[in-house]
Amino acid sequence: MTDSHPFRFGAVTSQIRTRQVLLETARKLEDGGFATMLLTDHLGEDRLSAIPALVSAADATTTLRVGSLVLNNDLRHPAVLAGEIATVDVVTDGRFEFGIGAGWEKEDYDRTGISLDPAPERIRRLEESINVLKAYFGSDVVNFSGEFYTITDMPAVPKAVQQPRPPILVGGGGKRVLSVAGRCADIIGVHLPATKDGTGQDFNSATPKDVEKRISWIKEAAGDRMSSIELCQNVFEVSVTNDRQAAAKQVAERFGMSQQDALDSPYFLLGSQEQIADQLRHNRERFGISYLILPMRTVDAMMPVVQKLAGT
Repeated sequence: MTDSHPFRFGAVTSQIRTRQVLLETARKLEDGGFATMLLTDHLGEDRLSAIPALVSAADATTTLRVGSLVLNNDLRHPAVLAGEIATVDVVTDGRFEFGIGAGWEKEDYDRTGISLDPAPERIRRLEESINVLKAYFGSDVVNFSGEFYTITDMPAVPKAVQQPRPPILVGGGGKRVLSVAGRCADIIGVHLPATKDGTGQDFNSATPKDVEKRISWIKEAAGDRMSSIELCQNVFEVSVTNDRQAAAKQVAERFGMSQQDALDSPYFLLGSQEQIADQLRHNRERFGISYLILPMRTVDAMMPVVQKLAGT
């Protein structure tokens, strides 16, 4: 893989409950060299709702981009969502990154009474929704007829600031959803697959070979688009330490994997600041992953690495 895309770093959280914490967090990330602040979108989380909170975060900063990681497509009709995305892009001065997914967390469906359809159906619906959104951003009037959505003579207003549209982020760990991402998305998250019961991620698929397999699915679907796609990855654990082996042992025990897999996996950043920086450079060269999304709890520890690598 090449390293044509410069490093970017985002921080994701589902814990922000007050305006003061929201604004303080946004300013801290901007001052620390982070590119984006990302908020999650699961029902029942004790936190501010993503879309209005992101608008406020952008208003409190000048360069920080804001994004959803990710909106559940099954909870929103794309004809309504399109205008909301465009509006958010306008009021944030073109700093919105739009993450959307097929939905996977069982509790979201249990709480709403919405059917958790089989994954292939949810993923087909996601792709169709993205096509509706692209039609909105690429035309003045939307007409669309598909398996799940029918749009008739809908004016495509307002218009977004970013052209041709705010960047679309789609991520996943399975071939179906990553193929959709390869065909449709501007930013693709090379994530772990969800467990079959919809309660978490499958850490048995965290090895470098698993990552390479997922990227091969993206490349197959993307074709000539691949060079323009930015690959991103959720980081699950960061341990800044001079004892990398001890950190790997703790991660292995926590996530149920071998110590060597914990050391080799790009989903864990372990070691000194320089070792982590080297690991990220190696991962970008091997996998092409240049956009790292960190849990908020790791921001302070990673700040020196972010400031060293961001934009390079």
